[in-house]
Amino acid sequence: MKPSPSLRFLGTFQAALAKQRLTRFRSANVQGLLVYLALQAARPLPGDFLAALFWSDQPEHVARTNLRQTLCQLRKALQDTDREQPFLLASRETIQFNRHSAYPLDVDQFVWAV
Repeated sequence: MKPSPSLRFLGTFQAALAKQRLTRFRSANVQGLLVYLALQAARPLPGDFLAALFWSDQPEHVARTNLRQTLCQLRKALQDTDREQPFLLASRETIQFNRHSAYPLDVDQFVWAV
């Protein structure tokens, strides 16, 4: 069984996989995409929207390419290949963090406690 990530966004960002901290994000956008997708896991998000959000200063085709590369880097960091329950669900049009995959998220724990 492959390990699940532990995500902590309140305070200092922390992501871990099998109790090993994930620190090798290739860019701030890889980390930012993880945070945004995990916090918005209730619904799939349009790729066009995410590309424009993270690369608003780039032409659309460049932003889409950057999104594809960033998604690939994020999958690698999360070891999300060949999982029965992947963390990231992606189609040609949308991307979503799989809220049915096993991962503790401190923001969810905080919201449930309130």
